[in-house]
Amino acid sequence: MGDFISFQAFLQRIDKTQRNWLNCNQVFINIEFMKSGNLELFIQDAESRRTDENEKSDADSKKELTPEEKIALLTKLEIRFKMNENLHKGIEWNRIRAALDCDPAALLIVNGLEKAGHEPDVYNSTRSLFTIGTCSKEAPENHRNLNYDDIQKTTMALRVRPMTPEEYKILLSKGDFDLDSQSWLQTPHILTNFGTGLIGTRGLIYPSGVSNHNDLRSCRASFEVTWFH
Repeated sequence: MGDFISFQAFLQRIDKTQRNWLNCNQVFINIEFMKSGNLELFIQDAESRRTDENEKSDADSKKELTPEEKIALLTKLEIRFKMNENLHKGIEWNRIRAALDCDPAALLIVNGLEKAGHEPDVYNSTRSLFTIGTCSKEAPENHRNLNYDDIQKTTMALRVRPMTPEEYKILLSKGDFDLDSQSWLQTPHILTNFGTGLIGTRGLIYPSGVSNHNDLRSCRASFEVTWFH
């Protein structure tokens, strides 16, 4: 046992910042890292990972797009909007543009969806707001092979929510989607408490075990933007 130290003893040998990093990430120390000769290397590795996470967090906390990024994104959205008129009949692009122009947070969210391959577009609206969501014909390939818990984390990171079954039905009423893929949908707790989630595919919605995942399975996301008045 001379080569080993307990996890608690190990935590006493590093500073508070490193200890918090380890605790928060639930690191379970491999025996080899507990050897005194490798202890310093492990601490350096832990510190490096913590620095990388802080840098990622700083990037995620970006307040708004640069003028160049905004123009590029709005141009791409306008082209898609006009190509997909079936998704938003009766809505003019200028109204969408005006609402997004005065909502930097919404533009950031749309940009995140765009980068993740969701092909965001407007697919529903009311008098007070409009809904932007995943309008790619098939579920986004960047987020495939996810179980239900995974899609909750994924959409939270994108600052959106999973599309509800009701919203999915609205989307399906305007075109064909998920003919060769499957999309997790927001599921009531009364079902998830029993380990069941809802999947949309080939025009249908059906139950599936929340831990199930495969290469066809991804998620569709949605969020609302208030009209500019």
